[in-house]
Amino acid sequence: MEVTGSHIVVRGLTFRFASNNAQQPAFRMAGDYNLAEDCTTEYTGGEGAAFDGQGNVFRRVTSRKNGQIGMGAHGADNSLEDCRLEGNNTIGFAKGWEAGGIKVAVSRRLRIRQSIAAGNNGAGFWFDIDNRDDIIEDSWAADNDGPGIMVEISSDMTVRNNVSVGNGLTEEPGAWNNAGILVAEAMRTVVDHNVCVGNRTGIEICQQGIRHLPADPSLDRPSALSYYSDALTVTHNISAYNHEWQFALFGDNSFFSGKSGAAPEELALLNPDRRHLRVNHNLFFAPPGTGLITWGAPWQPRH
Repeated sequence: MEVTGSHIVVRGLTFRFASNNAQQPAFRMAGDYNLAEDCTTEYTGGEGAAFDGQGNVFRRVTSRKNGQIGMGAHGADNSLEDCRLEGNNTIGFAKGWEAGGIKVAVSRRLRIRQSIAAGNNGAGFWFDIDNRDDIIEDSWAADNDGPGIMVEISSDMTVRNNVSVGNGLTEEPGAWNNAGILVAEAMRTVVDHNVCVGNRTGIEICQQGIRHLPADPSLDRPSALSYYSDALTVTHNISAYNHEWQFALFGDNSFFSGKSGAAPEELALLNPDRRHLRVNHNLFFAPPGTGLITWGAPWQPRH
């Protein structure tokens, strides 16, 4: 089902057993100022549900046991309220590509609140590629096989008043990138008043390189943009009993490796001491056998 009109309400429908492919939602809400309420998408082959357009609302929508991902999201001024994303990516799509609870891309002022992402084979809540001014708050990310909440290649984002528990515990390549809350190559982002307990790492900032996006006016990007970890604020959080680190800045890049050949301006952007990071008024607790804070990358010489 695809809704492309405006001011339409879809209520109480269940979409089940669709043979759709990856990135093809069984139920898509487009158009403007529409509402999907008390609906379910489950046991589909690819993507459960998606919304884009402007001013659209998913309220009490459940997306579970879908082959690739629970939901996708784009557009402007949309919101996800009191929704559930559970047990998605049953087929086993690559988690570093697009799989798990929800993946948000090229959005503006999206709001996710009072929602749950649990038991997904991949990230719970994932904001990836040129999202701006989005908020996730009052939500719960638990037992996902990847980061609980991930903000990547985005700017002016807010992550507040969330609980992230038991995420990213499977041993696999790149598992160091799994955290209760992961901020990767994002800018001017606030992580405030969250609780991260029992994850692989509690709160993590990741800087693997400079991410360049070409100009594309059709995507509200009139000029090329570069994203890197800068102007991040991490305050008033509790991060405790996480299995590896309570707080981590992972810099798997040329600055921490010390390799020659990198341009001086790039090294300056990768230097966390020059990137306006504010990390204070947090409570970190590491039980015996776990780490408190790491800075760099343990396998790099300048760690």
